[in-house]
Amino acid sequence: MPKLFIETFEKIIIEYFEKVSSINLSSEIYTKSYSSNIVFIGLNTIIHIFRITLCKYKNTDISHHYCKQGFVYYLEYIQQITSANFQNNLNINDAVMFVYAKTLLPITELTELISPTIPMTDTIQLLSNELGNIVNGLLLWKNELSIEVRCKIIKEHLSKYLFLFSESNLEKYVKYMSKLSNPTHLDYFYKSVKKMAKSNTSLTEDEINNKLIIDYNID
Repeated sequence: MPKLFIETFEKIIIEYFEKVSSINLSSEIYTKSYSSNIVFIGLNTIIHIFRITLCKYKNTDISHHYCKQGFVYYLEYIQQITSANFQNNLNINDAVMFVYAKTLLPITELTELISPTIPMTDTIQLLSNELGNIVNGLLLWKNELSIEVRCKIIKEHLSKYLFLFSESNLEKYVKYMSKLSNPTHLDYFYKSVKKMAKSNTSLTEDEINNKLIIDYNID
């Protein structure tokens, strides 16, 4: 698996959350759940741009460029609506459509002029679709966490989780991340999956569920 592919995605997500943390989405204007929804939708908008541009150009630099443009446009749109005191009329879908219009619609037939930086193999295509599941699982969206806590999760855990789940036959564990109820579980879960990978242990769905219930008190 090309290291550049994983590192580019990681860089995009880190830069997005750095930008999120630099603006005041945690102010009294936004409830915790509403600010989390803004961050969630923005994140998945950027992930979608990454997939589309990567498939189109097979070039990580180009994907990074469009994704960065995307989250800058998205967060500026949110800020402008808020600064004009129109946040009660904010339709986040309008923000997403604005971002797509600025990033995906301008894509033209320049593929022949751009040198690929990665081969678009079936494995990379599959992983590019899985990356969103990994980062969303890591962020524990079902739990009411502050933006600061989620930024900390990205900083501390994103890289190791991306590289862990890029290994073969580990994709089946990604969905269990959403069952974790506390950020403190993330270190233990990572170590458990890594240990199972090293021991070549193949567990059934029931066995994985039972282990999670015992180790992390989740159901």
